[in-house]
Amino acid sequence: MRTGKGLPALGLALLVAGCGTQSAADAGAGPSPVRTTPDFRVHADTLPPDGGLPTGKLPVTPAPGLSGLSVTPAPGASGRPGSPEEPCPEGGLRVTASGVDGAMGLRAVTVTAANCAAASVALDGYPLLRVLDAQGAPYDVTVHHGPSVPGSSAVPDPGPHRITLTAGQRATAVLIWRNTLTLSDDPNQNGAAVEVTPAAGRPPQTVPLHLDLGNTGVLDVTAWQRPTAAPGQDGRPGR
Repeated sequence: MRTGKGLPALGLALLVAGCGTQSAADAGAGPSPVRTTPDFRVHADTLPPDGGLPTGKLPVTPAPGLSGLSVTPAPGASGRPGSPEEPCPEGGLRVTASGVDGAMGLRAVTVTAANCAAASVALDGYPLLRVLDAQGAPYDVTVHHGPSVPGSSAVPDPGPHRITLTAGQRATAVLIWRNTLTLSDDPNQNGAAVEVTPAAGRPPQTVPLHLDLGNTGVLDVTAWQRPTAAPGQDGRPGR
């Protein structure tokens, strides 16, 4: 029959039309969105072996406000824990000088020799002295044992005697001079340092010290003696 033959054709047409409609809808909607989870992991950057700079060094950026600031270690700091501030000089003695005590032109300075070694050190008599200028050249100065310059008679001098310093003990001597101009055409002797040899056979040490000798050319020194300090301050228990 005519009607029966048309049904299969109509069904096939509807099926094809339905498939075409679904494909068009899918094509118009685009791909389905993909849900992703954020990655919070930390990833290390990899620098070239030379740091990425022509010089082959890593860039260094100073902290704000510190550009051009240099840090200087404290004097004597060795950077090693437990080490002394300064190494013990050769010979086992460290020589230092106090500030100048001056009045009415008379000057006095206490020089201290401290035993910074483990072995005992003996001192006998007067230290050997040389007055140096700013370039380290010695002045022509007469060193006198004991007070001799005017007004220095009150400075005690024990005279030469032997002192044995054990580790940590000290001895002192006093330098005395007068800032006097005796000749107008004779230049002043303004020492910048004094070279101290604690005892014969011991190496000398240079101590910064301003010595305004005028043009007298004389420097007095007392003999080494134990410091007259409170008990226990000379490196030994109170006695």
